[in-house]
Amino acid sequence: GGGGGMVVKTALDKVYEEIAIMEAVRHPHVVNLVEVIDAEGVDALHLILEYCDAGCVAEYDKTTQKYGSGMLEGGGVLSEAQARQVIRDSAFGLQGMHELGIVHRDIKPDNILGRSDGVFKVADLGVAFRFPEADRASGRLTKTEGTYHFFSPEACKDEGEGFNGYTTDVWALGVTLYLLCFGDLPFKRANVVDLFDAISEEEPTIPDTASPELVEAVRGLLNKDPDARWTLDQLLESEWMMLGATDEAWHPPARPVDDLPPPNYSSVQLSLMADAAKRERPSGWLLKRGARFKSWKTRYFFFSTDGNTMMYSVREPGEDS
Repeated sequence: GGGGGMVVKTALDKVYEEIAIMEAVRHPHVVNLVEVIDAEGVDALHLILEYCDAGCVAEYDKTTQKYGSGMLEGGGVLSEAQARQVIRDSAFGLQGMHELGIVHRDIKPDNILGRSDGVFKVADLGVAFRFPEADRASGRLTKTEGTYHFFSPEACKDEGEGFNGYTTDVWALGVTLYLLCFGDLPFKRANVVDLFDAISEEEPTIPDTASPELVEAVRGLLNKDPDARWTLDQLLESEWMMLGATDEAWHPPARPVDDLPPPNYSSVQLSLMADAAKRERPSGWLLKRGARFKSWKTRYFFFSTDGNTMMYSVREPGEDS
């Protein structure tokens, strides 16, 4: 982890830390952890998360090297009002995390999930970091995590003296705003060295179609100087946000659900998970903390509030495990 925190030894330790952070963050704009289950005889932890039926805002397509799917399908951009709803909710979620001394470190459209009732939530705390009390105010990180195109200038230029994790999250939210409104990343280069140079040195091109208030918000969030960059409070109190008073709420469509249950689970285990999903709060961890699996997968089950609809995804161990 970042600024002098716990030394993470194994991939499984990272999952435990992710769970601990999710337990700590209870916020209406962060995807909630409902339950953790360690099923007997299955080498997997089961994380039951709140269900967001509209899916992620956008996903990166490696073949086209563009963001396109998710809610950007068709036109490739959101209206300013739609983007405002996404960014406002995400800023609230990030604010809740930052107040607890937790940085997300991988803010991007892929990690913002929506619901068809118009609520958006920050998701995937897989590389989030919780500062020890002593480092909480400074927010100093010494290790970069996340996705290169969303790195802040200070993270790109860091040579070991560290950079501010809070301002870096805000920058990534600015890149996300740019992408949602203009349909492409603000900085793109063929290799990482050139990309980091562009992020550090170049001003992003802002299309003429943007309102003056949006231009101000994009420039505020993408200020190269972390000390002069907008804070989340400044964003939430900005003229661009204030324009939202007259917005009609956007209800993104629910995505179709694959309702086949995952293989190898008994109806008892699935009903146990569904029951857990109906509860407001976790009933504590249901897992053997001492277990160290030889090969593990983290399975994420997303249940709807009635406990009847499920989405399912598996995270394989990363190359660093």
